[in-house]
Amino acid sequence: MAMETFNLFKGETDETQSTTPGHRYRVARLGSKLGGARLGMSVYDLPPGEAIGPYHFEWTDEEWLIALDGRATVRTPEGEHMVDPGRVLIIEAGGGHV
Repeated sequence: MAMETFNLFKGETDETQSTTPGHRYRVARLGSKLGGARLGMSVYDLPPGEAIGPYHFEWTDEEWLIALDGRATVRTPEGEHMVDPGRVLIIEAGGGHV
């Protein structure tokens, strides 16, 4: 069985086809790239001022945001949080964010 790999800094991302203003980004869905059947992990490349989607809730699973480069602003019910490179932010199941 061959082990699949993905380089977080050099791996190929795919352009999204969003028609919503402010939601332009590139993404690599790692579950499918690595051959995973149950892995829900994505790498996003966000231009300044863009978002991956509207405000939403994580109903069943927690979601982790790890900033690799640049700064990300994440809005939650508690307010805005700045995530610097190397920082990790966890959105708990039931938590909302954008």
